[in-house]
Amino acid sequence: MLGLLARKWMIPILVELAAAPRRRQYLFVRLKVSSSRLDPTIQELMRWGLIERAWIPNGRSDGPGIAISALGRSMLDLVTTLGEWQHAHLSLLSANDSDWRSTHPDDAV
Repeated sequence: MLGLLARKWMIPILVELAAAPRRRQYLFVRLKVSSSRLDPTIQELMRWGLIERAWIPNGRSDGPGIAISALGRSMLDLVTTLGEWQHAHLSLLSANDSDWRSTHPDDAV
């Protein structure tokens, strides 16, 4: 799962779908991601059960969409917790990075 989360568009898609079920076109426009990247990412998220097909009622334009699943929401909760940890420790992390760079000028990381 860590390898899956490391892919560029996985978390942004989950975040968008956490707010509400969306259509593929909405994700395409909102995230400014190419179809060649969006479609395989959606397929992968569906494969693992992190998102699922959903019906989006919207008056005259009812239609199929994509929703985050309970499994996807539970994973997104863990990612959110990790983000909160990073925010809480950002000054210490930045200081450690600065110290490292000042003592290791040839290491490009």
